[in-house]
Formats: sequence, C-alpha cells, structure tokens
Amino acid sequence: MRASLIRKSALSAAVALAGFAGLAHGSLVVDVTTSDPTLISAPGQVVNFTITATVTGQDANLTNEALQSAAGNILGTLGGSGGPGGNISAVSLATTPVAFNASGSSPGTPTDLNADGNLDNSGVNARASGQSPGETFVLGTFTWTANNANAGSDQITWVPKPAAGLVAGAVWQEDGSPKSNTTSGGGTYTAGPGVTLTAVATPEPGSLALAGIAGAGLLLRRRRHA
Repeated sequence: MRASLIRKSALSAAVALAGFAGLAHGSLVVDVTTSDPTLISAPGQVVNFTITATVTGQDANLTNEALQSAAGNILGTLGGSGGPGGNISAVSLATTPVAFNASGSSPGTPTDLNADGNLDNSGVNARASGQSPGETFVLGTFTWTANNANAGSDQITWVPKPAAGLVAGAVWQEDGSPKSNTTSGGGTYTAGPGVTLTAVATPEPGSLALAGIAGAGLLLRRRRHA
C-alpha cells in the first residue's frame, strides 16, 4: 500500500514538472518518429517513419490501459521560407505485435492537404479487432520521399481526427475505463511533436570557383610577404 502511494506521488510530481496538462487527466498521444537521417541532401532521398501511440492513465497501475483505434492524417508542413518538400506514402498498418489492420482500418490516401505541391496522407485509421492491453503501440509505418532539397524545413506530424458527433476519432482505455475523444467519451486525444526534416543550401558551382580563386590569391599574397 505504501509503495503504491509513493508511486502515485512520484507520478503526480512528474506530471507537474512536465507541464503537460493532458497527461494529468490521462491521454492518448499519437506521434511519428524516425531513426533515419533527418538532413535532406538530394531529391529522391527516402525517410522511413513509424507511427506510435501511447496511452497514459492517472493511477499507478500500469496494466489497465488499452487501445482499439486511432484515426488521423499525416501532414508535411514547409517552413516559412520553404524547405525540402516530399511525398508521404500510404501507411503499412502494423500486424505485429498487435494487428491494427482489422475491419474498418485504412492506410490512408496520399493527398495534397495543404496545397503545397507535396503529398500528405488523408484518412489513416489504425484499428484493432478489440481493446488491446498495453501502454505503447506501433500503429504502422510509412515513407517520405524528397521531391527536392531546397533549403529550409519540412515538419512531419500526425493530426488527430476529431470526433464527428458520437463517432470517435480514437477509442482506448485508461485505468480500466473506456475512453474516446467524443464529448461523452471523456478522453484527450492529441499528437506528439513530430519530426523536422531539414536541408541546407548547396553553394553554386560558380560560387565555389570564386571561393577557390580567392583562397589561392590569399595564399599567394602570404607567400610574397613571407
């Protein structure tokens, strides 16, 4: 009993330090991550992504969370000065350790959602056949393929699907209680920070030649004064 109280106190302290209001009431957070290089150097470069979901409860019991479904879009957003735009593929929904390709699931459709000339992914729905116990889940994978390597950034993020009336954008379980992001579902469904892909401008060949000439002139000058 005492150990349980200590654990709950530690969890409350961690929540306060994190400053993440949704966590204090429990939440479902879906994010996109990658272990590939995020520096984009040339058109055609491929970055592999994983979609993960984390269910957080409020009590100290780590075994009474579960997830059934999470729906949303995957969006690529260029920085203010542009960036290495790329196309996002359809999602390969996970089949192990938990299958999220049950009836009603969808890999989404590559679509330019923000009219920037690059394909995002609209209508992803990762759905298990029932409430799958656990706290962290892999929902699927997808790729981003560079259309160019323009200097700037491209932010790749998950955008949670809002509830449409009683139709939830996500269904899960916290502390043994069913949750959804509908008004009556009482759940908080949010997205993580995503991943930033960046490219650095490559000097033009003419600029490199001028830099070489300038360097050679400086070296010659030093030799004359030696």
